[in-house]
Amino acid sequence: MLQKNAMIKSDLLYLTPLSKEDLDLFKEIYTDPNLMELVGDALSTITAEKIFNRSIIELNESISKYIFYVIKNNHNNEKIGIVGLFWNQTIKTSVEMGVMITKNHHRKGYAIKALNMLMKHVFAHMNVKSIVAFCHADNIMANRVSKGLGYQNMGISIDPKSQHRNIKWEITIEKFKKARKR
Repeated sequence: MLQKNAMIKSDLLYLTPLSKEDLDLFKEIYTDPNLMELVGDALSTITAEKIFNRSIIELNESISKYIFYVIKNNHNNEKIGIVGLFWNQTIKTSVEMGVMITKNHHRKGYAIKALNMLMKHVFAHMNVKSIVAFCHADNIMANRVSKGLGYQNMGISIDPKSQHRNIKWEITIEKFKKARKR
C-alpha cells in the first residue's frame, strides 16, 4: 500500500507530501493564468486556498481520492512544483497522475524526473495496473513528457466542463517495467 507520508528520493529531487507550509507554492501555480492556460481555468486565491486545505485534510484521511507531493531540489531544497495522484473511482487499479512546474523551472527536465519517481513508487507500493494522464491537445510539452515516459496515446476526448480537447495517455505496469529494462 502507498505510504502517503513517504518521502521519495532520487539523486536530483525529492518528493514530500503537501503540507501546510506549501500554501504559497500551491497558490503560485494554480492561480497563474499562464501556467494554467492549457490545463484549465486559473483559480482565484480563495478557491486555491479551499482546494489546498481540502488536500491537506485528504492526506490525513484513511482513504484519499488524491495526494499531492511537492517536488524539491536535493541540493538547495528549492520548491520546483507539485505532482499528484488522483484515484479513479470506477477502476480501482488505475490512478491519474499530473504535474505542475513553476515558471522558473520549466524546460529543465524536472517534470519527467518527478513523474518517473512517482510512477516507480506507485507501481512498487500500490495495487495499480495502470496510470493515466490527460493533456490538453495543444500542450506540446506535456504530451512530449507523457510520450517520453512510455505512455501510450489512447486518443482524444473532450472535457465536459472546459470543452478542451485532451489526449488520454496510459501506461501499464508491464510497459513501465519493459521500458525501464532498456
